Amino acid sequence: MNKIIYIFILFFFVFASLISCSKNESESKAVSSSLSCSNNESESKAVSNPQLFNVVGYSGTILNSKDGISWQTSTLNTLGYGPSSNLSGIAYGANTFLAVGWWTTIVSSSDGYNWVDKIDGNYEGDLWRQCGDFPCIDRVELTNATYAKNNFVVVGWNGNILSSPGGTTWTQRWEGSVDNVDCHPIRGCSGGDYLSDVTCGKDLFVVVGNRTVLTSSDLDSWTQRVNVFDWERLKPASNFLSAVTFGNNIFVTVGWSGRILTSQDGIEWTERSSGTSNNLKDVIFENGSFLVVGNSGTMLSSKDGISWVERSSGTSKALNAAAYGNNTYVVVGELGTIITSPDGTTWTERDSGKSNYLRGITFSR
Repeated sequence: MNKIIYIFILFFFVFASLISCSKNESESKAVSSSLSCSNNESESKAVSNPQLFNVVGYSGTILNSKDGISWQTSTLNTLGYGPSSNLSGIAYGANTFLAVGWWTTIVSSSDGYNWVDKIDGNYEGDLWRQCGDFPCIDRVELTNATYAKNNFVVVGWNGNILSSPGGTTWTQRWEGSVDNVDCHPIRGCSGGDYLSDVTCGKDLFVVVGNRTVLTSSDLDSWTQRVNVFDWERLKPASNFLSAVTFGNNIFVTVGWSGRILTSQDGIEWTERSSGTSNNLKDVIFENGSFLVVGNSGTMLSSKDGISWVERSSGTSKALNAAAYGNNTYVVVGELGTIITSPDGTTWTERDSGKSNYLRGITFSR
């Protein structure tokens, strides 16, 4: 009898230990996830992921391609946009493509082919997504978006930062200076803090723009790093930062007049030599290296973000955005320009079927 009781007690302690270990492992995973910019594992491995390039541009242009070579036009009803349907940026996350643009336009697609712009009782001719306390009908330009920490984060003119878990209901996270705001009848209101891009790395969101760097770990509290640079030292002054990315354990931001800066923590920044005075439009880190594109066909590459090498893009047109997927680099620009490369060195121009200004690109993964 005592033997049976002993076995029962032993079994109880073993079972309790297994539960405790499982709980600790679960808690450890949760904490680990909260300390990074990654998203839920179930989302990153979604079966429905279309593995698709999507490009956005002016006049409501949205193109899609599996391989970056053959392109087709996506379906988008632009009748409700008001005076303008120019799209500026695009991101992918939560099994959703999300594009943003002028007049606080936000449109989405679950498959990358068919796009919708009326959600939650939106009305034609106005801005239709609920942006928390932020009045969407103010019609500012939204410039770009990213998806990290299970949230879409969108930035734009007037220092606006918005976030949304699913791309439908939005919360205003930051509203910068409203000094010298000017409202245009078509483009909307501009001035104040122009925010151009956002990225996430080392558990930190970094937003860049005109004389502006903002950082936040939680989207609620933001710190302005505007004075970390000697803005006026360059001749001519290079105040505008157009894009930012994180890769190889380092933040890299690029801007006008060939400006490149790097940071290990998003707080202290160091200026790097780009070797060009052309305006730089975008920077990505893919396939083990950084790629920068800009005006006049400018293209630079770097392994570490510190030393940069000029590449031949094969075009003199302005290049605005870059992406990598399916073992292919794709860069888009003015006049419908699309160029592709398997290695980031040799580039081939592709037929987009458009002459519109192409502004943004993403690849779903």
